[in-house]
Amino acid sequence: MSQPDFLYELFEDFMDDPTNQDFSMDNGLVCRWMTGQAKISPKISAYYSKPSNQEKLAHTIHQNLLPLMSDCNMAIQDIYTMLEKNRHVFLCGIGKNELAKAYAKQYIKHYTNIIYVEYTGNLHQDITDMDFIDDFPESTEQERFQRHNRFLRSLKSDTLLIIDNFNVTATQDSFLSVVLKYRCQILFTTRSKLDEYCTLPLKEIEDMSALFQLASVFYSEADTYRATVEKIIETVHSHTFAVELAAKLLKNGISTPDQLLTRLQVEKASFHNEDKIKIIKDGQSSKATYYSHIHTLFSLYTLSLEQQDIMCNMCFLPSTGISARIFAKWLELPTLNEINDLIETGFVQTTKRRTISLHPMIQEITLSETKPSVTRCHILLDSLQKLSLMHGIEVDYKDDDKDNHSLTEKWKSLIPMLTALCMWREEPRDKTYS
Repeated sequence: MSQPDFLYELFEDFMDDPTNQDFSMDNGLVCRWMTGQAKISPKISAYYSKPSNQEKLAHTIHQNLLPLMSDCNMAIQDIYTMLEKNRHVFLCGIGKNELAKAYAKQYIKHYTNIIYVEYTGNLHQDITDMDFIDDFPESTEQERFQRHNRFLRSLKSDTLLIIDNFNVTATQDSFLSVVLKYRCQILFTTRSKLDEYCTLPLKEIEDMSALFQLASVFYSEADTYRATVEKIIETVHSHTFAVELAAKLLKNGISTPDQLLTRLQVEKASFHNEDKIKIIKDGQSSKATYYSHIHTLFSLYTLSLEQQDIMCNMCFLPSTGISARIFAKWLELPTLNEINDLIETGFVQTTKRRTISLHPMIQEITLSETKPSVTRCHILLDSLQKLSLMHGIEVDYKDDDKDNHSLTEKWKSLIPMLTALCMWREEPRDKTYS
């Protein structure tokens, strides 16, 4: 996992304390903690100086960190064998992201280095934005890129580079050809059709008992309606994410099992971009049926206007997510109640880091349904514009927190969104974006 994710798992009790609700960890700050360039926040040190909280820390380590060590399985062994032969492997299909993480955990001792990169749409920029211990604050982007690229070129086969969510084609990101010349082993996860490379397609789980067990995790009455629930699973083609959404729908009592099964069997979602889906989704037209069923599940919920507006604005968030509290502040929401309801129903994903994001499938459906525009999303865009005007200003934290740093570092992840904002302000205000 990433360094911030690790610290959120480790300091879960501290982060869950109501007095620390506004505390957040950005990559640059955490990196300095991990490398010893800066002391950990005095707030965290003071919290765990109490014996009772030290006991909580020990329990959290036992509960959150030790179980992350997973057993080897055939799929992970296959990836290892393919990397040994091909050096570059593209994972596609269902569960690719979790499988990539499980592989890294299982084979961590086989590599001198494991480097994780979340693809944001530009490989060149992603390499530039990596955090290296010898980076200089005054370095230009070009100097950072040259330093990082030179280092990556020097790596050998004892290094694993994971590039997650590379959901474009080779022609859409021409820098892929440069990355593929690196001598290290590279594992991509992708939803794109990349048949010219070594790919490992993952298929849906076929074991009905395993899928039923998954549904039971979210729907406690699954055993009572087992026959109907199994038919629902078959209707959504055993797609794990669709099974999860259906189970959450039943849990919230919005629909009975029989009603849901009937709607799934009868309703046919109409997609304006079905051809695009067939190309993007692993190059297999059958995958469009998954979108159709998830679209049906999505439409079965009666979302309030406030929730629809939140979903619309969340289309712009990166797959890595963002703090729920910060996002609510940008949208000028009085509470997190509406966001929490969307999390409970399964539309919005959340992590231990309190970040929120949309599942890629839900994001595409939301784009189609809500049609985000400058006018509709003006509150979010205006908030980001105000933030961009503060670019470079030093913001002092409370006296007991010595980890002062500029907005340049704290909001570095927003640069793509702010760039889009500058472009949009010149466009007609009623123009929509997908």
